[in-house]
Formats: sequence, C-alpha cells, structure tokens
Amino acid sequence: MAHQPAAQAFYRFIARGVTRGVLGRQLGDLSTALPATCRHLSSGAAAPATSALLDHIKAKILVRGGPISMAEYMQDCLTSPQGGFYMGRDVFGSAGDFVTSPEISQVFGELIGIWCVHTWMSLGQPARLQLVELGPGRGTLMADLLRGTRAFRPFSSSLELHLVEVSPALRQLQWRALGCRELTGVEREEMERQEREREERARQRSAASEAEMRHLRTGLPPLVGQGQGQEQQGQQEQGRGATPGLVGSSRGGAAAAGGGGGGEGEGGLVGVCGFNGCRVHWHSSLDSVPEGPGPALVVAHEFLDALPVHQFVRDPARGWLEKMVDLQEQ
Repeated sequence: MAHQPAAQAFYRFIARGVTRGVLGRQLGDLSTALPATCRHLSSGAAAPATSALLDHIKAKILVRGGPISMAEYMQDCLTSPQGGFYMGRDVFGSAGDFVTSPEISQVFGELIGIWCVHTWMSLGQPARLQLVELGPGRGTLMADLLRGTRAFRPFSSSLELHLVEVSPALRQLQWRALGCRELTGVEREEMERQEREREERARQRSAASEAEMRHLRTGLPPLVGQGQGQEQQGQQEQGRGATPGLVGSSRGGAAAAGGGGGGEGEGGLVGVCGFNGCRVHWHSSLDSVPEGPGPALVVAHEFLDALPVHQFVRDPARGWLEKMVDLQEQ
C-alpha cells in the first residue's frame, strides 16, 4: 500500500516512545484519589442538591402540570445551569467524585492516538481530518493523544479538533490542558473562509438531493452516482486549495494565560492547540459539529454511560409504562 513506509515510521516512533518508559503519569494519584472516593461512597452521604436546582425542577413540573420523564430529570441534574453536577466544578480526581482511566496514565490516550493514526492511514491519509470527542472531561485524554502523535506531522497537520462539552467549568480545564491560545486575525480569516466553503458544499448537497427527489417523483430511475460525483469534485477542489491545519502560523503562539479565552462566534469557543497548531472548536451538541470536508473520527470515553435515559417498568395489567418524576405533597 502507498502509506506503508509512513506506517512503519510511525510504529517505530511509537516503539521508541514506549521503550523510554512513558508509563504512568499519575500512578501516585490513584493512591490518594481512591481512598477519598471510597470515603465519599462509604459515608452514604449524597451531595446535597442545590436549592436553585430543586426549585428549577419543581417549577418545571408545576408549569407542565404533570410529571417529567426520568431522562429529563437526569438531564437537569447533570447539566442544568441552575446547579447541574458537571456545570460548575471539577468533578474528577481526589478532590472530586470519581477517577477515569486517562487520569491514571497517559498510555490510555496515547493508545487511542495510535488507533487514530492507523485509521487515518487506512482512509488514505486525507488532507483534512475531523477529530471529535464527546464529553472530554478535563481534556486529559485528548492532550495525551495529541502529545503522543504530534511528531507524526502528516497526521497532526491534518487535524481539526471538535470537543462537545456543555460545562463552562470543564471547557476552561480543557482549554488549559490543550495549551490553547486565541486565533490571530489571519487564522480567523482562514477559518471563516473554510466555513463559507462548508456552507456552499452543504447547499450544493441539498440542491442535489432536491433534484434527485424531483427526478424520482417523475417515475424515472434514480440518478445513480450524480450526487457522489459532485461531492467528490468539490472535495478535490478543496484539497487543491486547502491550507492544512494552519500549522506554520500557529505553533509559535503562547498559551492563553488562565485559560478560557478564545473567540466566541456562531460556532462557539475556538482556539489553537499548543501541541500541534490545530484549531479546536467547542460545541454544546453533536448536531453543531460541521460536516467535512474530510472524514471524522469520534472518541467517546465513559460518555454513553452518563447520558440521560428513559426508564420503563412492566405492569402485569397495563403492560410497559414509562417511569416519571413528579412532586409529592408532604
């Protein structure tokens, strides 16, 4: 395969890194974090809900005139601006409530980085790659991933990073963990140009889809390959005119002091990563992550298990019923 020499070089680099003894950034942290967590759990004392959060949930139920779903209740408890669990503090580590594997050793993030590079090679080494992380926590996993792959320049220069995070407090921690700084005027102009190109491609795809539907309504056979050909042509044109990663103009900047800076536009918080110069975008939902022009890799560590869920119980007489949350008079 065409990328075989590059793959061999990358794996030799990884082997050198492992033999240097890169295991265990914070193995000592586990001895301090776990006892604190165990004491918190064994005490049986749940963290008191804030009055603002209780009032918010009560008001929602009263306004609705009835109960809310378990999923909506969980969503408010986790991410409500009125005192949700993740919204105002660092919940990880010895001072928080739990420990995740990236906080124990950087090897976890580095191995995810190896997988990302291998997958990027399998895709044919595209010039642009979107790396998306859902629920990045402190940003530790992504920092280890980017630090471990920055020496492999073809991969790191192709990256555009998108972090889906709703917590303002955790966004600040992620900004600092990635060594981010604000965009320069030139970098912002380049980003706006690429956004315009994205919008134009989306408009063309929408127009092609509408034309296909009109064609099908006439009873004629589908326009096989027409939409794909237009999209491939647009990607080729983008590849010829793209400026990969803004690497040359962004590596020299200093990290933003104190964290939490960056530009706030329609796409949200944007910065430049201190590890490899790639742009970092923050989003409140996966829906706001833009499409293309290249493929996307999505990382979600201990994310799906924290999502709000609907709960159902089976009643012998009435069948399946959804469990709801309501107010009870004392």
